[in-house]
Amino acid sequence: TYVFIAFNVLNFFDLYTFRVIKYTIFAINGAFFAIFGVSIYYNYLKNENNKVKAKASMVFIFSVALSIAFAFCTELIWYLVDLVSTSQPQLFKYAVFDMLFAIGGSLIMNILFYLSLNKTKKFVNNCLIDIQKY
Repeated sequence: TYVFIAFNVLNFFDLYTFRVIKYTIFAINGAFFAIFGVSIYYNYLKNENNKVKAKASMVFIFSVALSIAFAFCTELIWYLVDLVSTSQPQLFKYAVFDMLFAIGGSLIMNILFYLSLNKTKKFVNNCLIDIQKY
């Protein structure tokens, strides 16, 4: 639903002209990248007993690094498509600014994950994308 709204509805109604909406979308992208990064880490480390033995700081570092890489790649692809497809593409400095909002959203989500991992783990367990082996 989010991808449909972010890429189709907002473009159709030209809502990306509102900077608040645009930067909110990029911050939410960063939060999704953080969820994806933590889920990859947890599903990779899961053993037969469905328990993950990982330090919260390593989960945080891995997820931040992966989120920054995803944010950079996504924004670079978005910028290159815009460069090729439109007659007046956005400047690269605006693409970097958009990427910074995605990194900010990612950092906020990763800090929440880190605090959750050190406390009750309820928040991080509710956000994980769990992959079962069948």
